[in-house]
Amino acid sequence: MMGTKKPQKKKKPVIDPPAGISKNGKDTCVVCQLPGVPEESIRIYLDRTRLVISASGKDGDIIKKIEVPEGSRISSKKYRDCILELILEEPG
Repeated sequence: MMGTKKPQKKKKPVIDPPAGISKNGKDTCVVCQLPGVPEESIRIYLDRTRLVISASGKDGDIIKKIEVPEGSRISSKKYRDCILELILEEPG
């Protein structure tokens, strides 16, 4: 039948947000801007040597991948005014 196409949903863009990384001894501080993202939509994964931050925001899906030293663990997490701050501790 002609003219019976379903309207297609527009895909949200995938956004790679800016992030700052600094080291202080065995600690690594990661600061990531997540504009328009509610805290409850933020997902943080730490897998061997990669930190992955993902979320759904009003402007699109956010994914940030950062290489970290193997064996790192998250020791602190803060989210305020659309800024996520993570402190990672290196092993040993």
